[in-house]
Amino acid sequence: MKISDKPFVSFIYKIKSVSMKNNKKSVSMKNNKKSVSMKNNKRLPLFEEMSHNSKAHEGIVKILNSASERIRDPHDIRRIFDTLKNYPEDESTKFLEGTYSVDANGNVSVDGNVNLYLLGGANIIPFNFLEVTGNFNVSYSNIRSLEGAPERVGGSFDCSACNLTLLEYSPKEVGDFNCSKNMLTSLKGAPERVGGDFLCYSNKLVSLEGCPMNVSGFFNCSQNMLTSLKGAPERVGGGFNCSQNQLRTLEGSPKKVGDRYDCSRNNIRYMKDMDYDITVDGKFIYSFNPMDVFSNIKANDYIS
Repeated sequence: MKISDKPFVSFIYKIKSVSMKNNKKSVSMKNNKKSVSMKNNKRLPLFEEMSHNSKAHEGIVKILNSASERIRDPHDIRRIFDTLKNYPEDESTKFLEGTYSVDANGNVSVDGNVNLYLLGGANIIPFNFLEVTGNFNVSYSNIRSLEGAPERVGGSFDCSACNLTLLEYSPKEVGDFNCSKNMLTSLKGAPERVGGDFLCYSNKLVSLEGCPMNVSGFFNCSQNMLTSLKGAPERVGGGFNCSQNQLRTLEGSPKKVGDRYDCSRNNIRYMKDMDYDITVDGKFIYSFNPMDVFSNIKANDYIS
């Protein structure tokens, strides 16, 4: 299928000016009138055919990886999504699973899963999403901002192992939320409602202020720089892991933990500064701490 639609060609040049050896193709943009000058009027070989072949797919991925601004033209977005929706064949990295819609302003809603794992070199989320009913994965990329992320995600939202220092533009509501392995010092901007797990381990957190008050699943804030648990959720439905921090007390801890509680490898000495009990429906793990008095902890078992 030949491409004859000008908007897609304009999109290519809007994102990145292209120069090719021996052909000297130039793009001039003046007064918002984009013109493409090519020798013999030939289009870029990469987009001559938009059939489902790896060359076209890989080319679009390459362009998205180098995008410096979000794509808002509905025509261009549909062309990209239609081309990439079944690519690659590996189910674990498929770009789109399900159906999508694009409004007149270029906002994308997806009934299914979105996997931007393909865009490992991207510095931005190249589309503006409103809602994704399934999972949204932008992990292991170079993004520095979550601008463009969906407002609501029905499944898991994974932005782990990126270059994030802030959680601004995070979804307001998610199933699971994973922002681990970044450079976060604060959780301000985190989702307000989390129906499953909340993972923020392996960052540079000095505070838990900003995290949701209730987490239905597992909460993991281990391997950070926390000296206090103030700001932690009041209730955690699953396990709670605050190990390998710099804690001297468990003040601010959740009052109710639905599974095991791991505060190992800190510097916790006593619990006298706490005016409430912690109820743990599982094991309380406090190994590699100098603490020996924990009358405030009500657990099924204690592991030192």
